Amino acid sequence: MKLSIVTFNYDRSLEYFLYNAFMKSFRLDSGQAIKLTKCIPVIHVYSELGLPRFLSKEGRDYAITVTTEDIRKCIEGIKIMPEAEETHSGFNQVHQILSEAKKLIIIGFSFHSLSVQRLKLAELYKGKVIGTVMGMELGEISRVQKTLHQFSITDTELYQLDALNFLRKTDYFLASSLLAYTAPRTRFQSVNGCSPRPYSPLQYKLNS
Repeated sequence: MKLSIVTFNYDRSLEYFLYNAFMKSFRLDSGQAIKLTKCIPVIHVYSELGLPRFLSKEGRDYAITVTTEDIRKCIEGIKIMPEAEETHSGFNQVHQILSEAKKLIIIGFSFHSLSVQRLKLAELYKGKVIGTVMGMELGEISRVQKTLHQFSITDTELYQLDALNFLRKTDYFLASSLLAYTAPRTRFQSVNGCSPRPYSPLQYKLNS
């Protein structure tokens, strides 16, 4: 299995979660956990609030207190949606990932038309788009589907589940307990011959 994670968020919560989870779950020291965390690419489309300290000497600690230097690093690191061009390095990395992806799962994403356009899904990814629409009403879900269709993305499977329940009630991440915020790429084989469990479309699955 090869997993890549793409996020539109600025924060580094996921990286710190992985780092600490690896240490505590597998009883690793800091160096071993860092090495394992680096095996999972996490691409911040609009950059981030400074690299985590454990990944870079020039990075920032994950703490509730901030200094003037911390703020400077944050300002230098982030871009807002109108400022970022499609040639921005973050998008270049994302486009490369999508062009190689075997499976695309989108969790906790608003499906804003500009974001969908910049991802170039229809151009780069040819498989089914699997996503979550937790908290959306039928009208909002309909707009999501229209946005996807607008960019020629017609093979979709949407679930009315939050991130945690999506992981619990589907087996797309059966080989991994990683929480992917948005647009991850994963290649995997079935585990112990396990096949997808049957789901009721009336419960939480929406077919396009």
